[in-house]
Amino acid sequence: MAFLLLICLLAEIALMTEARVCSLGNEPDPDLPKVTHWVTLPVRDPCDCSVIVPGGFNTVPVLQRGGSPYVRTHYPMVSSDPKEIGSHFGCDPIQQGVHDATVEPHEAAVTSPNLPHSEWIKLMYYDRSDPNSIEPDHSVLDKWKSSQITEVKISLRGNSSGLDLSFDARGSNSTSWFTYDRLLNSPWKDLDHNAIFRLNWTAKGADILGIHAELRRSHPVEGWLLWVPSGADEAQRWGTGKLPVIAFARTLNKVHWMDRDVLSRGRPSIQSSTPAPARGEYGVDSEPRTRASTAYEFQPWWMVDMGGTFSLEEIVITACAPGAGKTELTGAQFRVGVSQAIDEGTLCGSPVREPAGESTSLTILCPNNMPSARYLGMKIDGENGVLGFCDIVLDADGGPSPMLVGRPTWQSSVLARNASLCVDGLVGVHEADLTCCQTDEESDSWWQVDLGEVVTVTMVVISPFPDLTKWTDMAGATIAVGNDDDPFVLSAETCGGALAVEDLQKHRPLLVECVPSVNGRYVFIRGNNKPVSMCEVEVFGRAKGDVFYADTLSIHALVTEQ
Repeated sequence: MAFLLLICLLAEIALMTEARVCSLGNEPDPDLPKVTHWVTLPVRDPCDCSVIVPGGFNTVPVLQRGGSPYVRTHYPMVSSDPKEIGSHFGCDPIQQGVHDATVEPHEAAVTSPNLPHSEWIKLMYYDRSDPNSIEPDHSVLDKWKSSQITEVKISLRGNSSGLDLSFDARGSNSTSWFTYDRLLNSPWKDLDHNAIFRLNWTAKGADILGIHAELRRSHPVEGWLLWVPSGADEAQRWGTGKLPVIAFARTLNKVHWMDRDVLSRGRPSIQSSTPAPARGEYGVDSEPRTRASTAYEFQPWWMVDMGGTFSLEEIVITACAPGAGKTELTGAQFRVGVSQAIDEGTLCGSPVREPAGESTSLTILCPNNMPSARYLGMKIDGENGVLGFCDIVLDADGGPSPMLVGRPTWQSSVLARNASLCVDGLVGVHEADLTCCQTDEESDSWWQVDLGEVVTVTMVVISPFPDLTKWTDMAGATIAVGNDDDPFVLSAETCGGALAVEDLQKHRPLLVECVPSVNGRYVFIRGNNKPVSMCEVEVFGRAKGDVFYADTLSIHALVTEQ
């Protein structure tokens, strides 16, 4: 914002004797039914070079000589009509007030010289050296109802640093003005766009007073600007984990906070072993215990060279052996051709729409008089999906059928069950084991994630492997937390008890609470003489951090008397 204002000012000086114009536009947004066009309008002075976007947020377009746009704003407008957009150009007294009025935290209300009949009034002032100063000014709150509040400013000052936040408060009330879209000035760029902030003026039965964010999710309230009770050394943080916690207390110790953002997501992970990748050759080895599979991706495909030219009549995908997986070909379109171009050739049947059963084969009938072809391919056109199967048998019309064992195959990707797939954040993406991790058949199987630093682990959530048999093999597995990367080190502490078969049979995500909580950098899941098979591991806990303490906090509002 400041950069754009500087551009406007410099351009004004350079163009004193020339016509001045403002340009405004928006990048196309696929989530919005309408987008704006670029609009270039003549302006009388720099004050005209501003736009009030519907919804209350201000943006300043670039002041320039010609019609070519230099700056685009990402705050969308609700209309694409140039006249409608043009009506929003004009002098914005809010912007004038923001940059010309200076209010120190300890000052009383002052009158803005740039805004007639406007003044900055104090809503709240707190000095840590005076505990009684925490009370808000209720007379000002009453005045809010009969006045036009245009901006709210929060100022925090400590021994060595400070923090300033400014919010557009037009059309708000005394508690619900504090939304992300109204943020005019903030050092943070990763605030949750869905957060609705409320200012808690009273703290009934608690020594907490500040600003909270209502995210309307499973945990509706998250402390953001938080008053910590006298003598407390811990403040809890709930929500998405993206909002910063600024704690104010009568203690100078470090503060811990509860971080509900997943501590394990994207962290380095390893496991004791990994099954062989699901290569395409497993689909033509005549072995029902091996399975070819692509990854879950956009437009996956698979192809085989039949070794000669054949006129196919029927394609049979045979069932997998128990425990080897299942046929996953929903959406697949089969084609035959004379080249390896996967999108060329003659269609054989319609796209597969019904999933095959656990122990049933899938048959695709080709039209009569199919042309002779050498290559057989399958592809999911225009959609995300997976191609997974154990064996394929072909029947040719009027002659010998292709023998596919050992024939060359190609595919778009190869499914692997690496350890990292259990911390990729993809939970329940697909029924197949596409974003899951799994060890090989071994007696001492284990999986491990490195959290990067020592944290206090309070809870671990494990999402189930799609195959119920493999998932229930996790019975007896244990979760441990330690500071050594050895999964069987004796110093690692157990989190919760062993996984119970009756819980696993419900085939739902399993929440294991660490009671009491355990400290460590590494989280291990140890198998009980069976493979470790799961789809996601989410570790929750507390992370240490230095918290900014303010000696003073003040909240002021810019009021325009009606």
